[in-house]
Amino acid sequence: MKIVILEDEFELSYAIKLLLESNGHQVYNFHTIDQFTEQIESIRPIDLIILDISLPDGNTLKMLKSFPHIVQDSKLLVISGHTEIENIKSSFELGAEDFIKKPFNPEELLLRINRIFNLLQKNIQRFADIFYYDWNAKMLYNSHTPIVLSRTEVELLELLLRNKGRFLSPETIAEYIWKESVSKNTVAALVNRLRKKLKKSNIIVSKREIGYAIL
Repeated sequence: MKIVILEDEFELSYAIKLLLESNGHQVYNFHTIDQFTEQIESIRPIDLIILDISLPDGNTLKMLKSFPHIVQDSKLLVISGHTEIENIKSSFELGAEDFIKKPFNPEELLLRINRIFNLLQKNIQRFADIFYYDWNAKMLYNSHTPIVLSRTEVELLELLLRNKGRFLSPETIAEYIWKESVSKNTVAALVNRLRKKLKKSNIIVSKREIGYAIL
């Protein structure tokens, strides 16, 4: 997961970063609001934002209200020594999943993060920034909007996601979906139908005489 830490206590910030990186996460830390807002668009999408409420240049909760698309697309976990009820209330009103009082045990942080995501990473795959595929429900979402797929479109999408970054020949796709040889035009027609559902023609890349891939 891609995780951002907004925390001005340097030692705490880097301790959290090292802990999360050791558990396989991609982590960015920022010590001021300005640092974060300058780079926010370049590092999206963000899975989780761990934030202290008070930073040297302002209140992070108030700042995030100016970025509703970030709040919508990311989970929020607040860590703070300011446990007044108004701060807790404001955090949850903004959409925070949890509020941890400082100081805290690092293992507690991991437990809270795992609870927030509830092992969804094993079942949901994000691709092309805004699309999510739920492997259990066999449902595709554009952000939070479901996209209805036919059986063959589901099978094609799953095949390409399982082999993400690798080009598959029309013959390989045909054998997987139809269990028999079909024409390249039939495969191309299926790819085009899925592309239309995605509404972005460049997500499924094609190479002449090689095949198709999601990169």
